[in-house]
Amino acid sequence: MPEVEHKSGRFSSRAFRLTLAAAVISLIGTTFAINININGDNKLEFGQGIYQISSCDQFVQVALKSSSAFADGYSRVGSVQISGLDVGRCANTSIRLRLYDAVNASPMDLYNNIAYTSRGVSYPCCTETGTAVIMVIAANATQSTAAQSVSLISPSGKSIGAGDRHISIRYEATTGLFSVTFTSPLAIMRDVDKTTLESASNV
Repeated sequence: MPEVEHKSGRFSSRAFRLTLAAAVISLIGTTFAINININGDNKLEFGQGIYQISSCDQFVQVALKSSSAFADGYSRVGSVQISGLDVGRCANTSIRLRLYDAVNASPMDLYNNIAYTSRGVSYPCCTETGTAVIMVIAANATQSTAAQSVSLISPSGKSIGAGDRHISIRYEATTGLFSVTFTSPLAIMRDVDKTTLESASNV
């Protein structure tokens, strides 16, 4: 009988060690996955519109502002505001902001270019659609030169400085607020389910 009890105790001890080891491995695996997600996917939202710019380890606040209601009765995302961005700390960094609805994996269309006439030539509407706001911070940027140090990139990949007829950026020095405004916005405000903010060092 003592021998049986001894074997039972060894079995229980071994089972306990195996269970503990499995739990530790599971915990390590979970932690590893979380770390990979945080470090490898710079799209995390930390709640209340707070996002991390991973390339320069800084947190900013993002707010979406609605346009007036369109003919269909729905307002669009007329502008995006980013506050708390220290351009000196994030010098030589590119930031890409996208919006997503709850259904599609692809980002929402944000704006179209508008029809206009220049030097007698008419340019049609909607030949180019923007699905992201891309901001490039200059390598020598400082907070005092923030207005001149941040430029936008068009959907075709061209630098357009502070903007063009379709999208523009403005910096308010007293509040430290960047506002990106769309002339012909597309994203229906009520359909926005998620905002992502990605970052990378400029090449």
